Amino acid sequence: MAAYDGRADLSVMPIADAIGCRNVILAAEGIDLAVVVAHGRPVRELVHYLELDEHTALTPADMLRAAPPPALILISCWGAHAPARGSGDPMTIATLALTRGVRSVAATTSEMLDDPASAAFVNQFLSAATAHPIPQALHIATRRWTARPDLRGGFLSRWAPLAALCSW
Repeated sequence: MAAYDGRADLSVMPIADAIGCRNVILAAEGIDLAVVVAHGRPVRELVHYLELDEHTALTPADMLRAAPPPALILISCWGAHAPARGSGDPMTIATLALTRGVRSVAATTSEMLDDPASAAFVNQFLSAATAHPIPQALHIATRRWTARPDLRGGFLSRWAPLAALCSW
């Protein structure tokens, strides 16, 4: 939420719990953008899921009946891909969100480090996403990140796994 501090032009509504977050993703009436920060877990039979809380998950199957917001940001590991998947369609939360009407999704294609440097990159991205479409916001944040010599030598998993998927 630090990316939104001091922004009077935005209406930010923190969701109190995991069930509320899940409900917003599945039926986002009147919401333009949902930002989810959660643990993503690969599961062979499911492809993957987002662990919103200990007993609350979001799965690809959930997205089959969802009415998500027009824009969705999934800050987690494995939001748009799962390791060791064979050939076939990428049936992930992110790709299924696109089939359910989401115009733009930011999600990860692998693991993303959970450390202060990664959080700084995510906050740069979220700040840019308040003023720009998701693909452009990701481009801005990535350019700002890679322009800093002190960050160039760090782990790629601090920023590289985040990708934009768009339907139009």
